[in-house]
Amino acid sequence: MTAPFRGLGHATILVPGPPSVAVDPWRRLDDKLKADVVLVTHGHFDHCSEDDIAAMSHERTIVVGPPSVERRLRAAFGGRLRVAREGDDLDVLGARVRALPAEGPPRAGGFHPRGDGASYFVSVAGATYLFLGDSVALREHEMLAPDVAFFAVGGLAVMDPGEAADAAALVRAKLAVPVHWGDLNGRFDLAARFATLCRGRGVAAQAKPGKE
Repeated sequence: MTAPFRGLGHATILVPGPPSVAVDPWRRLDDKLKADVVLVTHGHFDHCSEDDIAAMSHERTIVVGPPSVERRLRAAFGGRLRVAREGDDLDVLGARVRALPAEGPPRAGGFHPRGDGASYFVSVAGATYLFLGDSVALREHEMLAPDVAFFAVGGLAVMDPGEAADAAALVRAKLAVPVHWGDLNGRFDLAARFATLCRGRGVAAQAKPGKE
């Protein structure tokens, strides 16, 4: 199974579909790239940017986000917003989007409390993807075995490479991809470290999301 995607920097991923699905658009985006569906995992500035979501949207794009960002995104996108509550299973223009819980690592305290954001298990164009946002792997993510899963590896308020590699093994990702590294903390070595640790746990991984 080939599960195509493009990394667009930081935690932004584009799945070509159809329908095309973008996750957490933020900064340095190609204005020519437009998505049919935009998923927002939580309200932090590097994951929920109204300007960047608009830049990645066309006039029929559906925006999906958790209740914590409903007011902001409703004001910006009106009836094109669909609110995803934990446990919801949505059909969005033909993409199947299951909203799952999200929670940051314990050391982050209340920075990523459960119930504030969402993670998504997405089935589109015959492939499956897990987008954790800034979350650790929770019980609800275990053994989902997506074709591709994306793990924040930047440390501090998100997982570090070792924690993320453990999460990839719990999830049983067929391919694990690091996001959320380098841009905010300058640690451009973390992605390669994550990929090495994943392979040591028997999980296929690549060091970069790729922009090909």
